[in-house]
Amino acid sequence: MASVIFSQDAAQTSASNQAVSTSGWLTFGLVFLLMMVDYIDRQVIVSMFPALKAEFGWTDTQLGALSSVVALTVSLGALPIAVLVDRWSRTRSIMIMGTVWSAATMACGLATGYLQLFLARLTVGLGEAGYGPAGSALLASRFPARMHGFILGAFQAAGGIGSIIGVVLGGYITARWGWRAAFGVVGVPGLILALMFWFVPDYKTFQVNHGSQRPSLGSLVRAIWQALRQAPTALLVGLGGALHLAFVANMLTWLPSFYTRVHQLPQERAGAMTAMTVLAFSVGVIVWGRAIDRLGAAHRTRRLQAMAVLSLVCAALMAVAFGAMPVGRAQIAMIVLGGFFMGCTVGTVIAIVLDVIHPAFRATSVAFVALLGNLGMAIGPLAVGMVSDRFGLQAGLTLAPIFSVLAAAAFVACVRVYRADLQRLAAAQ
Repeated sequence: MASVIFSQDAAQTSASNQAVSTSGWLTFGLVFLLMMVDYIDRQVIVSMFPALKAEFGWTDTQLGALSSVVALTVSLGALPIAVLVDRWSRTRSIMIMGTVWSAATMACGLATGYLQLFLARLTVGLGEAGYGPAGSALLASRFPARMHGFILGAFQAAGGIGSIIGVVLGGYITARWGWRAAFGVVGVPGLILALMFWFVPDYKTFQVNHGSQRPSLGSLVRAIWQALRQAPTALLVGLGGALHLAFVANMLTWLPSFYTRVHQLPQERAGAMTAMTVLAFSVGVIVWGRAIDRLGAAHRTRRLQAMAVLSLVCAALMAVAFGAMPVGRAQIAMIVLGGFFMGCTVGTVIAIVLDVIHPAFRATSVAFVALLGNLGMAIGPLAVGMVSDRFGLQAGLTLAPIFSVLAAAAFVACVRVYRADLQRLAAAQ
């Protein structure tokens, strides 16, 4: 069987030596804003949980599922959609995806029961499924490799900022005009931004040939599998990132309810308190992405070691906050500090995967990370919701840091295979 061959123009080679153009920064700005809207639409529902519980009497497991279904759909859809993105167009794909999830978000406000709201949220996830991979691939082509950790971390930080806005807006609008109005308001910006991608230049699609012919879908899938199989780093670092994101998702999902039930705060103030932690997380994504890039400049494996240590610090801070501290300002301060450490893995995990995968599969490799990460984000809130129904929400949040401890173990295990994958790529050049 003839092997699959990657071909590309000289201009489309690695961005490691490119200077960053003005159009590159403009593209970053637009991709960043749409990522922010992505998470506004994803997270706006968590501030509605008290209102939905009061109106419909749904359990915490049901409420958690409304959050988890988006992450689960993103996880399952990310890889197949990213295959199409890599072979077709990043910008046109983003335009379509943004339109779908924004329309689905507005449709959530029309739901009259649990099944309708669940299906609308599932459609939100379907629309969002390929955006992270497509946006990351587009940014990776615009910026040099030495900046990937920082740029991709900043891109992911937009999700944290969007989560803040979603939680605050959701609480504010729900308190004044109801939860249906909140869905309608947050859906509009995504439609506008999505249409703007019609004017954004794409990078030329890398051609994948099977001998002298274009490959069949089966050959292409086998080539993708071969690229991932030859790079066990992608599996291990992706697993570590997914476990840590399971913990992050718990904080993003359940903190508003924690402040409402445990601290007895009104809905709007609970949203504001949650926003402080999410803001700390977003700042942490950028700060730790930059710091870990610099730490790993000479020895790349130090990036994995740094993520392991920081994940353990995050777990310790949050376990103490929820499990040992009394209700009050000191507890809130500890949660915010833990939120800053929560951002330690986001950009770096993606940058490490891009280190070991051929550029022809940029979006697909990021989608593989997204698949694992969103599985983690789906499992985390649902698991805490189930524990909460049985033992209380504080007990669920006290146990949640276990996910970050397991993440640290995966990062440590990845050090050796990452070194081997880097040596393999160096030998192949």
